[in-house]
Amino acid sequence: LRSDFNAFSVDFVLEKPDSGCEYSTLTFAPPEGFFNIGVGADCTTGGRGTIRLGSAEHIDFRNRNRADNAWVDVNFLTWLTQFYSHKIDIFYLVTGFDPSVPVEEALHEASINVASNIAGHELGHILGLRHHNSLGSQGKNNGFITAVVQDGIVQLYPANQEGTENFLHLMTSEWFGSDISHRTDQDQYFSERSAIKLLLGNKGNGLTYTETEAKKAGGHIGGNKGLELGQLTVPNTIIEGQFAGKQLATSVVVVEGATIDISEEVDQYRFHFEKGQFINAEVISFWSTFDEMDMVITGLSIYREAADGSLERLLTSYQEFEGFDPIVFDLEIQEEGEYIFEVFAQKFICDHGDCFNVEEIGAGFFNTGKYDLFVYSVDRALGPA
Repeated sequence: LRSDFNAFSVDFVLEKPDSGCEYSTLTFAPPEGFFNIGVGADCTTGGRGTIRLGSAEHIDFRNRNRADNAWVDVNFLTWLTQFYSHKIDIFYLVTGFDPSVPVEEALHEASINVASNIAGHELGHILGLRHHNSLGSQGKNNGFITAVVQDGIVQLYPANQEGTENFLHLMTSEWFGSDISHRTDQDQYFSERSAIKLLLGNKGNGLTYTETEAKKAGGHIGGNKGLELGQLTVPNTIIEGQFAGKQLATSVVVVEGATIDISEEVDQYRFHFEKGQFINAEVISFWSTFDEMDMVITGLSIYREAADGSLERLLTSYQEFEGFDPIVFDLEIQEEGEYIFEVFAQKFICDHGDCFNVEEIGAGFFNTGKYDLFVYSVDRALGPA
């Protein structure tokens, strides 16, 4: 864990810090009253037991809350060996260990590896990371799984089948084909995308606009030069693979604490992009530490401004596969010029193909609220990851 977080100003201690110091607590046991399999659950009758290896209190972009917590529980592994002693091969099937390894030895190694990897995953959440931040290196949708905007909804599709590195990334999840066997026998690490976001937790100067500053700089079409992405040299977190030991430079900007005050409001942000850049963007509200009544369900549209001032819409992202915040994943800039981002209140939400009007289901209060806009780019496509 120290190795994973060393470049991001995170310290680990075993004793509670002095009073007055904000800190997060990582507990290697489920919270009281949570019945995980192997911890007081009625496993034989399908009672209150569940399988959850860990959980984080928040997904805290920019680490605004310095005192949110997380927990990890790997008793599930022991449960497999105890309750399936007559079918011990199930433990090996789930963990991926060679059955020739004695079960006590395999359980010991698997428990340590899973506990440390899940701990890094959950700590990543309380520092603002999402599961999709584990996807492959930037450019041309590299990775084993890619995210594509289709009819406004971000869908997952198989991509570069050589790009299997994302199984080694700490923030990977079952959404991307990962399972517990990817955490049992290896030291996972943060992806390039995760490292960019983590670094923003303590690198704000020159990269962040308030809403007022953003509107002065480029909040309206035909206005000023637009928002400038600041250069960010990112610590290399890659342990193995094509980019291990290499430096990653990216350009980043954050519009922090912007608001949509009425449901018809459309916030516009101008950028100048060069041909060949790959642009990633997230509007962050629903998965944030904002109070629930301050969250807003948004959409994000990106336009290219023509010489005559007209706008060509490139895409609109309404929501992604885990929630209601839109993302744009590796948009390749085909032509140098001015690009307009529009953030607006989304009037409907979708779940498993069914879409509902926000007002009609009594959730109209989600049409106004706060959000952060996070945009970053790389200047060329990186390889498979």
